[in-house]
Amino acid sequence: MGASKYLDHNFWVFLWPKSYRNELPIILEINLGSNRVYPPKTQNPFEISNFPFDFRLDSILVSKIDEETTKYRLFYYIITIFTLSGDHISTSAEDIEWVKSQIVANGLHMQQNILRKGINPRTRQQQLEDLLQFKGISHYEGQEATNHTALPCPGELLVEEHHSNYGEPWAGGRDVFEFLAESAHLMPNSKVLEIGCGTLRVGLHFIRYLNPEHYHCLERDELSLMAALRYELPSQGLLSKRPQIVRGEDMDFSKFGSNTMYNLIYASAVFLHMPDKLVWVGLERLVGRLKPLEGRIFVSHNIKFCSRLGGEECTKRLNSLGLEYRGKHTHDSLLFNHYEIWFEFRRFKV
Repeated sequence: MGASKYLDHNFWVFLWPKSYRNELPIILEINLGSNRVYPPKTQNPFEISNFPFDFRLDSILVSKIDEETTKYRLFYYIITIFTLSGDHISTSAEDIEWVKSQIVANGLHMQQNILRKGINPRTRQQQLEDLLQFKGISHYEGQEATNHTALPCPGELLVEEHHSNYGEPWAGGRDVFEFLAESAHLMPNSKVLEIGCGTLRVGLHFIRYLNPEHYHCLERDELSLMAALRYELPSQGLLSKRPQIVRGEDMDFSKFGSNTMYNLIYASAVFLHMPDKLVWVGLERLVGRLKPLEGRIFVSHNIKFCSRLGGEECTKRLNSLGLEYRGKHTHDSLLFNHYEIWFEFRRFKV
């Protein structure tokens, strides 16, 4: 969550009850290091994981105690729901130790990946051939043939050929989600826009985490959109989340409406394939959709659209849009020897 460097500090948290906009806030003192919440006028702390209130989290303001002047200064905009509830997004050290212990306890060793005995073991290619020629093992014939499939799916998608379209394991999508969600301090009620979501390798995790209709995507490739809508969303049980996935290009975001404000906008390996001029057009259109100060734009791999202008000119042009560069980050994969580079921006003008 990026909160570890604040563990030695106490925070005053001003909380407005979810149902009452005009009520005075409840003030709590939180110490992240001890994982304790101190209610007002009491010496009995309780575990953050047992936090008993339901608050409108977008109204949280947090101030750090300034012990020298006994004044409060604005320090942090939001304590995320992960902190308050004890939940976390990224895999913890305890999680790693647990799964390792399960592997040892079960005496598991990696073996050669060969087809096992079963009713009809097949490689992906063999599965596809079966589907195309024989419709698989058991299927309806005649008048029954089309009566039992609510959303017929092409065989190429059923055998997940599109999972191999990224040049790296499909599991890397989880890595990207964890890094971005925690870096942007997202909560389920946050809103996210992905530019170029492909077949939802990353997007699936955002859709699952966010509230319904809070994930938006602009994607130009028809095959990717078919894989996302005809296979990934149904097979993952995410149709009820109603993500807004729009086919489009040239950085046209008009179909998402004019009033949506995003907590996170990101582009993974997309801007490097676009002309610099189009990237700047996109940023100009996006800046007004990004929440000031707390919202973030993340761009992966490189920002040559900016660096090609030169450092001073790049900064000047960003500032003219109301954006500032916040730094370069690297994030390691959980499952394979891989890291990604991300560049962070925020909107500093309201």
